[in-house]
Amino acid sequence: MGKPFRTIDQQIDLLEKRNLKFKDKEKAREILLKNNYYNLINNYSKFMINSFNTYEDNTYFENILMVQNLDRELKKILFEYLTEIESIFKAMLIYEYCNKYQEEYAFLNVRNYDKKNLSSAFSVISTYTNIINFYSNDKKANAIKHYINNHNDVPLWVLSNFLTLGQSIYFYNTLTPTLKYTIVRNHINKNLSSKDKIIRLDVAVFSSILENIRQIRNVVAHNNRLINFKCKNNIKYINELHNQDKRESRQTVYSTILTFKCFFNIIEYTNLKDRLVLLIEKFYNSMDNKNHATKVLNSLGFPSELYLK
Repeated sequence: MGKPFRTIDQQIDLLEKRNLKFKDKEKAREILLKNNYYNLINNYSKFMINSFNTYEDNTYFENILMVQNLDRELKKILFEYLTEIESIFKAMLIYEYCNKYQEEYAFLNVRNYDKKNLSSAFSVISTYTNIINFYSNDKKANAIKHYINNHNDVPLWVLSNFLTLGQSIYFYNTLTPTLKYTIVRNHINKNLSSKDKIIRLDVAVFSSILENIRQIRNVVAHNNRLINFKCKNNIKYINELHNQDKRESRQTVYSTILTFKCFFNIIEYTNLKDRLVLLIEKFYNSMDNKNHATKVLNSLGFPSELYLK
């Protein structure tokens, strides 16, 4: 038998029976009317519950809202930077591919892909063909239709605007090892290196980084819960990127944010870090129970030195 429907007052009564306190019960009623109970309570209060499935002492409904707000504000910041990463990645990918393969519709030629990964290459070609066919027959004006009608060609830099980040990453993974290394060497390693130290990031590591970024991008874009999210790839430790305890998981949101250094210069990355520090400091200081705040921030991978001064 499924769980019964509960009115707002019944929801509040249930939460009080589980030892949750309210600073403003009338405001809480308004919030519960505008928020799905399951999404709010189950998603954001798990760090405040003891082994008896009741709330630990000194836990308020307003604290749950603070966790929800942290999740929301963090996604806003990351969306801005993830959008820029997508643009940067597509630009470097297109530049190196088009520089190597300059014939028309080069991306539809299976010989321009990794011979050991032909099934993926055919998948890419099929996807791109379908995209071109769809937009060329679209009644509305678009860039693909314009280039076919006026130039009898659709350059990759035009097609890329119709590709998702996931499709672009899949495309990258089907390229020849030589071309993948060229992209990493000319763009990622060049960006990470300095006068004092030359960085040579492994192609396989970069593919893992891209996949974790894609996963975070999907969570953010679909407005799913980011707190406690773990990426699939525990990326190989790279000192210049991670700068953290090697024993720690590199599947967290924070460890993925650290890999943003692949795409941004020092000033841009420092700006991101400063914004994140302000956000998590404000969250930590506003929480009534600091242990709860620490659990939330740990689930994201944020080290305590970022918010404990």
